[in-house]
Amino acid sequence: MAVGSLTPGFLYFLELEPIDNYGPFPFYKLGYTKDSVDRRIDGLKTGNPFTIRAKEHFYSEAAGHIELKLHRKYSKNNQNLEWFRFDSEAEINEVIQQARIWDAELKDVVTQVRKLDETVSNGETIEASSEVKELAEEYKAKDKQRQVAVREQNEHKEIIIAEGLSQGVVFEGALKRSVSKANPGYDWKAIQTQHAEQWAECLRGKTIKNTSSFHADYRVNAREVPESDEAKQRRLDNETKLKEMLDVFSGEDVKEVAPNNTVLESLEVLAKKKRQLDYLKYEMLEIKMKVALACGENNAIKGVFDWERTEVDDTEGQKRQFRRSYKDLLIQKPIAEDSKAGSVSLRVI
Repeated sequence: MAVGSLTPGFLYFLELEPIDNYGPFPFYKLGYTKDSVDRRIDGLKTGNPFTIRAKEHFYSEAAGHIELKLHRKYSKNNQNLEWFRFDSEAEINEVIQQARIWDAELKDVVTQVRKLDETVSNGETIEASSEVKELAEEYKAKDKQRQVAVREQNEHKEIIIAEGLSQGVVFEGALKRSVSKANPGYDWKAIQTQHAEQWAECLRGKTIKNTSSFHADYRVNAREVPESDEAKQRRLDNETKLKEMLDVFSGEDVKEVAPNNTVLESLEVLAKKKRQLDYLKYEMLEIKMKVALACGENNAIKGVFDWERTEVDDTEGQKRQFRRSYKDLLIQKPIAEDSKAGSVSLRVI
């Protein structure tokens, strides 16, 4: 499970040092860094006439997560980006105390789940307790909220794209275009058959450091692998569907204009939905970790949780893990020789 998304690091609470007749200032930066806090402060000095100092900082196994929880809880105090306003010493001390409480609550959980994630499963499936069932229902409710937010997010992305298409333009800071040639798809069964020795080596758990070292070892030539019929048809359909976009957006004279009111309204919704999805992501992760602790060294909780461990010792498990992490390493990605039309994509920034 993605326990790694609970990024460890140093939580910091930075303040501006009074100078001459200015100060004390009620502004504090709440954040975290994987590096040292002193180095983070050095990076913030440019363009700032005041000296920045750390009022408090401490290491946390879930620093990234706690930062987000702080930003959410004290959003009414937000001044700009990660700078917040607290008008008294008592207020900022309360914020720091809250961060320490969350750290105490999460520290052992994160550490235990990370350790279990590296433990080979005993292969057992256990029954769900009443507590786990309640957690599962809470998780499902959060997931429904997530799905609604994603749907609304996609709807407003489509509104922005439709505005761009109707005017034949892209919008500054909102909509950009990307022009590329169509790439081929490959038949994975053909790859495994034609390169059986290399595939078997992968299944035995050979360490692959990066794409370059893999190709250096095996010299797999993608041009020897046929494009699957399904992938070819998908590419041809895509080329036909996007011809109109190519006519409008593939030239060099595509205008970039300021967003109109319709686009600005959708951008505001997108910003709110992004924050909501960030919060939901971490709330769901907290629930998932509690279920993982209940699962322990078992492989699954019946009807609730199926844990795909980081380390697996069976052939099928290694195959699944390899396909998930290194699917694109078995082939290079050359441009199809017969692909001249290419494609255009419009992406909401």
